[in-house]
Amino acid sequence: MAKIQCKMCGGSLELPENISSGECPYCGTLTTFPKISGEHQENLYNRAEHFRRINEYDKAVAAYEKIIEATPDDPEAYWGLVLSRFGIEYVEDPLTHERIPTCHRVQFESILNDADYLAALDHAGSAEKDIYENEAKCIADIQKNILRVSNQEKPFDVFICYKETTDGGSRTKDSALAQDIYYQLTNAGYKVFFSRITLESKLGQQYEPYIFAALNSAKVMLVIGSKKEYFEAVWVRNEWSRFLALMKKDRSKLLIPCYKDMDAYDIPDELSMFQAQDMGKIGFIQDLLHGIAKVVTKNDPSVAPAPASSTAAGDANSKDHPFLQRAKLFLETEEFDSAKEYCEKLLDLNPQNGWAYFYRIMAENKVGDEKLLLNIDGIDQQKTFQLAKRFADNRLAEILDEIINFRIEEEQRRAEEEQNRYRKQLVCLCQRYSDRRQEEEQRRAEEEQRRREEEQRLREEKRRQEEEQRFKKILLYLLLPIIGIVSIAVAVFIAFPYIRGYKSDGKTLIEVTDKNITEFTIPDGVTEIENWAFRGCKSLKSITIPDSVTKIWIGAFRGCSSLKSVTIPDSVTVIENGAFSGCSSLTSVTIPDSVTWIGWGTFEGCSSLTSITIPDSVTVIKARAFRGCSSLTSITIPDSVKEIWWEAFRGCKSLKSVMIPQNCIVDSEAFPDGCEVIRR
Repeated sequence: MAKIQCKMCGGSLELPENISSGECPYCGTLTTFPKISGEHQENLYNRAEHFRRINEYDKAVAAYEKIIEATPDDPEAYWGLVLSRFGIEYVEDPLTHERIPTCHRVQFESILNDADYLAALDHAGSAEKDIYENEAKCIADIQKNILRVSNQEKPFDVFICYKETTDGGSRTKDSALAQDIYYQLTNAGYKVFFSRITLESKLGQQYEPYIFAALNSAKVMLVIGSKKEYFEAVWVRNEWSRFLALMKKDRSKLLIPCYKDMDAYDIPDELSMFQAQDMGKIGFIQDLLHGIAKVVTKNDPSVAPAPASSTAAGDANSKDHPFLQRAKLFLETEEFDSAKEYCEKLLDLNPQNGWAYFYRIMAENKVGDEKLLLNIDGIDQQKTFQLAKRFADNRLAEILDEIINFRIEEEQRRAEEEQNRYRKQLVCLCQRYSDRRQEEEQRRAEEEQRRREEEQRLREEKRRQEEEQRFKKILLYLLLPIIGIVSIAVAVFIAFPYIRGYKSDGKTLIEVTDKNITEFTIPDGVTEIENWAFRGCKSLKSITIPDSVTKIWIGAFRGCSSLKSVTIPDSVTVIENGAFSGCSSLTSVTIPDSVTWIGWGTFEGCSSLTSITIPDSVTVIKARAFRGCSSLTSITIPDSVKEIWWEAFRGCKSLKSVMIPQNCIVDSEAFPDGCEVIRR
């Protein structure tokens, strides 16, 4: 049986044949399985997943692409490629212990539009498709939130890529070298991204939005290294490989490897094509500044515009300009076209009046009150909004920042709500899968029981035939008196269990052999009632269970259609699946406080059952527990019950309403159609 790693927690899973999805026993997450046809393919998958889990995403991408070449119809290979390309890592939520995706390689294109993601859906079955879609929606929300934050960041000229700490946690020499270069470049007027300083104010936040924004805006990347392994460090490689990918789309970008105390030939092959700089060389910083200046043009301070000669032009800088007053009045009366017209008139006089752009935003979005701008999705992405922010005075800047902060908080709230919804859907999928698995296990158990019964019957039949042959031979050689005595003894021996009416080893009541009994008292000392012990006792009307009994096994009283009532002693702790199923004359039953769950189909088909007492000890009512109890008109479910499984009360036609605990998890098909479920 093939072994793979769980994508969420890394646990080792034995892959069952012809199964495409299942629940990880380590983290409890519903996950998908690859199509593995041999040991070679198994090794390829484990290698690809190993690279992804240690954050070497480029190697993981290459490994998954090889798998796709070999098996182009395997959806799991496409999904693994998507996770690697977006740098997805699953981390454990310390509160819920669920595995939550984080994105280390965000991209502008949504994961929902990714070609490999769509290919995974095309090749996936219905179960895998549901899992892929739920995961992708969660990642898309994270991606959208990262892009939202990154869009607010100012552009950088230079990105410094380096290794910050050693494996022991101390600061590297590269970090000190990079900081010296950072100060030199900032003094020269460049906007520089240096994580040690740039991300200093972002403690406790995800760094990816800021790294993503810096990688995309920077024209130059400096890769600093004093050792070969520092150039190859996971997160260092992650940054410069992403920048290389951006350079393929933007030829104006430049990457400069900077090394010291090492051979230039030890620089990674991917970087060897670029002109490297030796940081130990005299004049290094001057050469570096000269190279950067060829690519990056520093922004000189803008020259203040000369005052206009006309009065109208001078007034155009004011918030109180008549055109703005007219525009504001038009906004109050919801004459948005007129308001926009006066904003344009003022902008013709002064294209740098931030308030004119602000009122134009209101007109374009057809709102008469500036507070309503808080409710518009993507307002901060509109071109007019960005112009207003660019030319805003202090007061307007405060208003615009308030809108931006509100929209960020709103997007985060929505993302959290979507994530919670995704978690609930995932829990529901896991629950349904678990129910189906238990139903399958129940079916297999019943088949196994029938097989064992058939084998037992055949053994008993064979033994009986052998005994008959043996006794026949004895009859041929013994005297007639002895033959008569032996015959009587044999008859008594064979018939003894049937004369007594039941089979028992003293501790377990194995089977009631007299199927026509109407009353039965289980002997004292019996602790367990075996599977199917009373099956076929259709005439049984009453049963006495002593306090010594602790367990009632599967289908113990199944089909006892004349049994009207039963008293279960407090000593009983386990009532197994289908124990009283088919007891159609049973009208009432009291479950003792020692029972903590009601098993599968325990009272299924008890059509005369009108009342049932569920104690406060019960926490779970499993699938089909009371299915078909058509006379049941009411039931009290205590606050201790936390879960009600699939079809637990299905077919209870007389049950019109039921009150359940507020936090109880209820399957959508637990109660019959038309039954009102009220949470108290």
